[in-house]
Amino acid sequence: MDKDLQSYIDFYLKLSFAIVPAIYGKKRPSVEWKKYQEKTPSEKQIREWFSGNKPQNIAVVCGVPSANLVVLDFDDPTVYPRFFDTSQIEKETLVVKTGSGKTHVYLRSKNPIASFTIPQLKLEIRSDKNLVIAPPSKHPGGELYTFVNQADTLILVDDLEETVWRKAEQLGVKRPRDFILEDSSYRGKQVYEGGDPPCIEVMLRGVKEGTRNHVAVRLCAYWLWFRREQKDKVKSLLNGWNARNEPPLPKSELKDIFKAALGLQRSYGCPKNQAWCNIEKCALKRSQLLRRRAEEEAEQILNNPSMLDALTPHLDNIVAGEDANKKLTFILCLSGKCKDPKMKQIVLFKAEAGAGKTRLMRIANAFKTKSVGRFTSHALDYSDLQDFEILKLKELGAMDQEFQGVSTLKFVSSDDEGYTVECTERDERGRFTTGQHKVPPITLLSSTTRISLDPQFERRAWIVNPDESEEQTERIRKWKAKHEREKSLVALALIKETSADHSMRILKAVAEKLEPLDVVLPFPDTVTKILKSKRLRIRGDFDKVLSLVKLHALLYQRHLPKAKANGKKVVFVTPKSAIEALELAEKPFVTMTTELGGRSRKIIKTLKKEGLDKKNLTINHETREKIAVQLNRSDATVYKFFKEWCSAGYMSMTKDTTKKGSPVTFKLLHDISFVEGKNAVTFDDLNAKTKIGLDMQKEAEMWLDGIIGEITLTDGYSEKTLKQAMVFDTSQISPSVEQVLTRMPTGQEPSVSSETGQALVFASKTQTVNNPIQKNDILDGEKLLSIIELDEPHKGKCVKCGLQATLYYQIMNFKGQWGHVCNDCAANLQKGMKARREVIS
Repeated sequence: MDKDLQSYIDFYLKLSFAIVPAIYGKKRPSVEWKKYQEKTPSEKQIREWFSGNKPQNIAVVCGVPSANLVVLDFDDPTVYPRFFDTSQIEKETLVVKTGSGKTHVYLRSKNPIASFTIPQLKLEIRSDKNLVIAPPSKHPGGELYTFVNQADTLILVDDLEETVWRKAEQLGVKRPRDFILEDSSYRGKQVYEGGDPPCIEVMLRGVKEGTRNHVAVRLCAYWLWFRREQKDKVKSLLNGWNARNEPPLPKSELKDIFKAALGLQRSYGCPKNQAWCNIEKCALKRSQLLRRRAEEEAEQILNNPSMLDALTPHLDNIVAGEDANKKLTFILCLSGKCKDPKMKQIVLFKAEAGAGKTRLMRIANAFKTKSVGRFTSHALDYSDLQDFEILKLKELGAMDQEFQGVSTLKFVSSDDEGYTVECTERDERGRFTTGQHKVPPITLLSSTTRISLDPQFERRAWIVNPDESEEQTERIRKWKAKHEREKSLVALALIKETSADHSMRILKAVAEKLEPLDVVLPFPDTVTKILKSKRLRIRGDFDKVLSLVKLHALLYQRHLPKAKANGKKVVFVTPKSAIEALELAEKPFVTMTTELGGRSRKIIKTLKKEGLDKKNLTINHETREKIAVQLNRSDATVYKFFKEWCSAGYMSMTKDTTKKGSPVTFKLLHDISFVEGKNAVTFDDLNAKTKIGLDMQKEAEMWLDGIIGEITLTDGYSEKTLKQAMVFDTSQISPSVEQVLTRMPTGQEPSVSSETGQALVFASKTQTVNNPIQKNDILDGEKLLSIIELDEPHKGKCVKCGLQATLYYQIMNFKGQWGHVCNDCAANLQKGMKARREVIS
């Protein structure tokens, strides 16, 4: 061994450095050094490596093997004197000038740290699983590595990583946080659908030799565990990226990288991607800040005793109108969070094309949702549903029908608790055997324009009919115009996100925070009596009604009585909670009891108008065409409506088989009044609602009397308070219109909100424009007379919050004073008006 080289080795051993030989004039070790990333080679091994007269470079292994050695590698020579007081640092620790003229500063960390980079400073912190070439090695450019000072001690730093970052921040570098990992953790298995972060965009352009393997595993992990892409798609994306590299990696290496990323089960976060970071343009940073705000609002909503009222403004931001349908949809989606397979629901949105089915289905995005455009034959049998709460099938197509060969869709319902597929497959030896695949029950949302569906599928599903009225069309127009204005403001960076995006964040946070508790229903007999039909199909609908009431209680879990059983919490349904849930499903209940969809029921009004409302009246082809004109539908569509009436047993159809091409005629088997009388409970009937509530109370009291001493109540509830919670307070029921009118001040009349078509407000006939709300007037909902939407929203100062904003509503108090408010304040004031409103169907 050369004597000069021997002295360097002795010096490094004295400093407890782990060293390995490197190829002379190169930067890579000449021996396999992977195992020395975690343990120090023996002195004997080191001296054997460097024996002989062959010239060699010396590589120092950083991190744990060298007693937590950390080397700051300054790629930009101008940064080193800005980062350190060079005269001071060069007296206290080892500093090396590289063969290319750059600087290495040797430090020792009190605790092991991972290697990282600060790309803005072109600074690499070499530590764990890293190495540096050390003096007297030869650089590939021909120059030698030399000591700036040959200090025999190193500075020991308590929190080296934090210290380096603090210094970098003093030089103007903004420190990235671990947004990707945090965002991935927040969503759990939820699919990320945003744009690629800037670091990923840079990697996707392709890289040169030296970083290809590192980038490949990061991209694979990002696609697999952050974006949740299918494996075959990830392989395709990886191959496309590799083609842009200089040079591309061998296919065998790509295969190994994909396998390694698959085993990670996690995404790489910002600490690993800093070399490609552009934090100023990172959507994940913005997403994290917006999410924190949404979580705070979600917490307020969950603690609000009127949760659905608090959620309504956010549901409004996602879906225009459809007040009951969107609340019902959100509650039914909660079934996806339930572990009990019997709670899983199928929800089918059934309406004409363009009626808003897709928009209502968007509410499912607040949950861990797998969205599928369509399934090919038997694709559902092999679909991975394990990590998802909801399956969203955008269009049902013919998947409910047996001839399609995929009618197994109906078996994902609560009735069937999923299903098992047996198929022929090859074992490890290539022999044919019978394999099994379990398709679990899952909450399903889908849509269709068809009128007639497979009876078995329809019996298992909630049929929700979106609003097809002209008023709803106008509400959608206004919503789209508002959304488009907000998108423009986002593009101009005047606001961070649209109200729809913000509200979806809040719904996600609400859904995430809800616990999947078991729910106890103390009055099942009363609840199931809601559906009065005696038809066989109603047997399955009993389960739907019971599940709905329980899911509503799951939403209100923070405000309902709880007990502890079998080591876990259960929540009790109260009469008030049950009534609120049942009110939301009134229209689907009508569909269940009449077995007629919303579109088919519209014929009732036309039949009565034409005098065709009596039993045994015949409807021929000419009359059917006339009805089609009045309904603005085709004759073929009306024909399907009548066939649905036949299936429900309200009509019969005949055709003269003796004449070729003879048209079909239909005959009523019952008076129309009989069909109308089969509607479900009308919840705007004050007496009916009171009776149901009191029946629930009575049944709950009888049941609790038998078990109350055997259960352990929690969250401050006692036997007394549990029974009090089951008391149905009739004063909480909205007063009738007649009762409201008798309390109204003179000169005022009731009017219906143009936005919802439901909330009763009071508008003054003699509204004066010269009586504005004064600065000191107290503004709360209970003191207001009306909240009316402005025809032309405008910029101005909100009289409630005092901020400059777009003003959408005019409010008026009982003094006749008026003012304009922003959208958020109007929503808050509306809650306070609850005692003065009457729900009008």
